[in-house]
Amino acid sequence: MSAGTLRLVEAGVAEIHAAYRTGALGARRLAQLYLERIDAYDQQGPELNAIISLNPHALAEAERLDAAYKASGPVGPLHGIPVIVKDQADVKGMATTLGSLVFKDFFPDRDCFVVEQLKKAGAFVLAKATLGLGKGLYPVPLLLTLVVGGLGWLFLTRTAPGRQVFAIGGNEVASLYSGVPVSRVLVLVYAISGLCAGIAAYLGASYYGSASSSDGQGYELLVIASAVVGGASLRGGKGSAVSALLGALLIALFRQAVRTLKFDQNYEQILIGCAIIVAVVLDRWSSRIGESRSTRSQ
Repeated sequence: MSAGTLRLVEAGVAEIHAAYRTGALGARRLAQLYLERIDAYDQQGPELNAIISLNPHALAEAERLDAAYKASGPVGPLHGIPVIVKDQADVKGMATTLGSLVFKDFFPDRDCFVVEQLKKAGAFVLAKATLGLGKGLYPVPLLLTLVVGGLGWLFLTRTAPGRQVFAIGGNEVASLYSGVPVSRVLVLVYAISGLCAGIAAYLGASYYGSASSSDGQGYELLVIASAVVGGASLRGGKGSAVSALLGALLIALFRQAVRTLKFDQNYEQILIGCAIIVAVVLDRWSSRIGESRSTRSQ
């Protein structure tokens, strides 16, 4: 099989490796063919607009793989296979913009786990693709977040069950003896929580284009941090939907700052933990001040 007979659109790993074995094709030549195809169809011709950026080191990486193949054979099962990743995956030497001009100058200093494993298997990154949104602004997740936050505010401040949630959080036993249907309210709260989790999962699956049973692991800490930083009390009976939304925004800024400043991502957990500690200390301090004032007034 030669480069001329290889059908780029339909060629699989087996066909490409067969061309490598015969010497009719090399990784650098294959990369060049795909780059020419991107140039012809992405911004010209039909203007697919599927590629955000090209890897400036793609040809050099392909040449390195060709040299390794001649010296000792294939590096791995994906030797010399060019791949295109979405622009949410970190690739060393390429900007990770998440489809936003805000992060156009963010260049990670290491590969993400998936890209790292692909490279170990012998593949190389050719380019980064859009997030599948095409041209224009698609603010559906933001709008849905605002709608859910607004409904949460209305529920907690303008309905009887919403006020009962605060009463139960403050003192469940006292609420029960006051005639509050504790069991019914708790079931309602858990149902609303499950509904919100389902909406978040749907948005996440839509964003990434896939879903896994392990998605969302570790988000518990982020949720607690968002609520506490937003002013919710761990002792219960205090908080609001709007404050929790602002707390989530602040936590998201913390996480993005760690990545933008190119700190070790383990610092994310440290920052979030510190934020929770500070918020709890301030909550306890304000509670003691309130209790002392109440004692003095009596």
